[in-house]
Amino acid sequence: MLSTRKIKRKIRSVQNIKKITRAMEMVSAAKFKRVWAKLSAIRPFSSKLKSMTENLLSNLKDIGFKHPFIKEARDEVLPTPVAKKGAMCIIAVSSTKGLCGGYNTNMVKALAKFITSIETEKTIEILPIGKKMQDFARKREIKMRDIKTTPGDINISLANEIITPIINDYENDLLSEVWLVYSEFVNPMINRPKVQRFLPLANGELRIADGELPLRDKLQSEIRNPKSEIVWADYLYEPEPAELLDILLPRYLEVVFYRALLEAYSSEHSARMMAMRNATRNAGEVIDELTLSFNKARQAHITKELLDIVGGAEGLR
Repeated sequence: MLSTRKIKRKIRSVQNIKKITRAMEMVSAAKFKRVWAKLSAIRPFSSKLKSMTENLLSNLKDIGFKHPFIKEARDEVLPTPVAKKGAMCIIAVSSTKGLCGGYNTNMVKALAKFITSIETEKTIEILPIGKKMQDFARKREIKMRDIKTTPGDINISLANEIITPIINDYENDLLSEVWLVYSEFVNPMINRPKVQRFLPLANGELRIADGELPLRDKLQSEIRNPKSEIVWADYLYEPEPAELLDILLPRYLEVVFYRALLEAYSSEHSARMMAMRNATRNAGEVIDELTLSFNKARQAHITKELLDIVGGAEGLR
């Protein structure tokens, strides 16, 4: 058994660690609250922007509207087969710092699994946001397009600064595809790694009519269902829908990327908050165990001294 002095020293050390983890939990909770406020505000805006874009696309589907951001149209208008095999850019988001549980591990595993599933002849470029993704790219010797550190504050201007060069390179056929790898925030206890196609947009990203039935007819059939909550309305657009889409699609992509960043950083701060909360609770349990061991050691020492006194007194008789 350890001496009482060593146990006291251990208790003081664990108490200091508990204070640090408690402070880190409070800091992460404050950061999470700020990011969550932005995420909860952007989610309905993003959903409404998506439905508006789908509405415009459904109106233009019948006239054969083509746009380079739409996958089916891009496959038709690409000038050469070489352009179709251009570099694939993966924007991967992780944290710069650790102490956030399994957050970074799960993100790196998701990225590694996705890269393994990609065709080998494709050239891959990674835009890492966060030091952990940079370390992954260096270990795998994957070309890094640029290096972005975890920003202190997320805003739409910062998101546009990161994503605008990617969109421009895609429009100029320097990139064939763009993918997002980030963590989707569900609640403070749950966040899921998500791999999402960013460019070109396909039926999975927008509910574009696929030729079986126009989107308008599909929605009308749902509207006729008495249990359906979908409301479809025809709008008069000024200027024309095609001109609006030229403006709306880049804004839609910027909002999608901004939301992905907010989802990722909400997941990071919530994961760190929960990890520090668990560490604080575990430190309290360790302190309780050490305190019990200290009391036992002190009692054993007192008992030993009493036995020595009693033995000495008996020896004097």
